[in-house]
Amino acid sequence: MYPYLISGPRASGVTTWRRALLLKDRAMDKVYYLDLQTLLEYLQGQSALLTTEVAVPGQREGGTGYLFFKGDRIIGCVVKAASNALWSEGEQAYQMLRANGEWRVRMEPDIEQALRAIKQQSAGAQQAPPASPAFALYTPRPLLALDPALLQQFPPRQRLVLRLVYALVNGQRTPTQIKAQLRLPAEAVDEAIQSLHDLGIIE
Repeated sequence: MYPYLISGPRASGVTTWRRALLLKDRAMDKVYYLDLQTLLEYLQGQSALLTTEVAVPGQREGGTGYLFFKGDRIIGCVVKAASNALWSEGEQAYQMLRANGEWRVRMEPDIEQALRAIKQQSAGAQQAPPASPAFALYTPRPLLALDPALLQQFPPRQRLVLRLVYALVNGQRTPTQIKAQLRLPAEAVDEAIQSLHDLGIIE
């Protein structure tokens, strides 16, 4: 599911990273100012919970992203809104988090249990609705041309939806209007708008 997978021994630059790294101890957590790929290489062979702040489209308050890492791979990824409701998970959540450069890291020997616990904490909260009043008034506008190379990470059907949605983004149409014109499932349009936003193609 996730594109990140480490193969082979740790890179020889770990010592350099240790010297160049800016980190702060916060109780049992450490805050790392690193890009995600470098941080995961640094954590290779360990089980860790990584958290980071993330903007949630259509929500005034930011959310929290959780990335669960074990050994040499990501085993789970979750984004929760400020209300503690589950916003997204899996590949969609990963796309929202992967560009962040500030991560709080906690070593978790039983990372699978940590993943289950985070999901259970959100089970009682109502899932944050993408079509909230704030989101309904949001009028996405294009920032960049749609580069086909950026879409290669998505499945063919999702690439088609992304192209269709992008074609209707003009800074005037709301998500509701885009859905009405495309007649696609509402969740597919919301996901496409979020993905385009995360890629920096629209705002």
